[in-house]
Amino acid sequence: MSTATDQMFQQVFTVGDTPRLSVNAIAGAIVIEAGEDAVIRVDVTGAESARGRAGVECRQDGDEVYVRSRGGQKDAEYHIAVPASCSIQLHTVQADAAITGTRAPITVETVSGDLTLEDVVGECRLHSVGGDITARRLHGALVLQTTNGDVTIRHSRLHRFNVHSTNGDFEIETPLTAGERYFAKTINGDVRLMVPPSAGLLAQLRTHNGEIQSDLPCETINRSRRNWQARINGGGANVEMESVNGDLRIVAGAEQPNDSLQDGVTDADHSWNAALEHDLTGSTRPADAVGFNPERSQQPNPETPNRQQQSIDILAELEHGALTVEEAMKRLDELH
Repeated sequence: MSTATDQMFQQVFTVGDTPRLSVNAIAGAIVIEAGEDAVIRVDVTGAESARGRAGVECRQDGDEVYVRSRGGQKDAEYHIAVPASCSIQLHTVQADAAITGTRAPITVETVSGDLTLEDVVGECRLHSVGGDITARRLHGALVLQTTNGDVTIRHSRLHRFNVHSTNGDFEIETPLTAGERYFAKTINGDVRLMVPPSAGLLAQLRTHNGEIQSDLPCETINRSRRNWQARINGGGANVEMESVNGDLRIVAGAEQPNDSLQDGVTDADHSWNAALEHDLTGSTRPADAVGFNPERSQQPNPETPNRQQQSIDILAELEHGALTVEEAMKRLDELH
């Protein structure tokens, strides 16, 4: 069912047990939040294009719903309600975006826009150019790459992370899972990791131009001006932090910063997380017995093209002026 006026576009889709949402949007703001089961509801305000036509196109293919801007659309506000179990692929240019309350994998690629995540359970793959990322109460694995933007993640429970930045600071608050790898690297920026005072970890921190500091009692294994290795609370998780120009710091946060998120995790969510462990590691062993291999976690299915890398390449071309916004969005549409 759909309705449209000069200023508003509305459409409702009925979906099955494996709902998926794919959004490509230019300019404006996008809010995606968990709503009722079996329904994806799309509301767009300011949906008229610069050429006076409908500036939004929606279509459905099985359980997947596609939403895209078209025709040089003016700034628009998207409000999309999805089942909590809906996986999401979001591509934006010159638009801020927010995702709240979902319990499935999300992939987000943004250019010139900020991203906010809250109460999200599942694997997050994020790529941002020219925007900040702010997150609260994430639960799962995180793979992130950003250029010219800061990243702040608070009150979260990350099973592992692999995060990279060209120009920007990282501030991440999470407990640590024994045996997992937590890796953060920035070219120009500080990295601040907040962990519970009782967290056990083996830390390796390296910086060329910056300071290294840990507020937790530790057993130093090796220390020089640029490299510091230490065992904290007997070891456990593997933490690596690197910066070319920036300070690296491990600080004591809350003992259990994410209990409130656990209250919203159902048996189905735990089953999904077990499936995620299998997808990421090729093993059904418990998370605390599996070492994280970032190359394996990002390995594409050999039977399908590496669409994520192709998307990143398209966004890089857009950033450097090799593509117009319309050309970039068209190529992203063709990939997805």
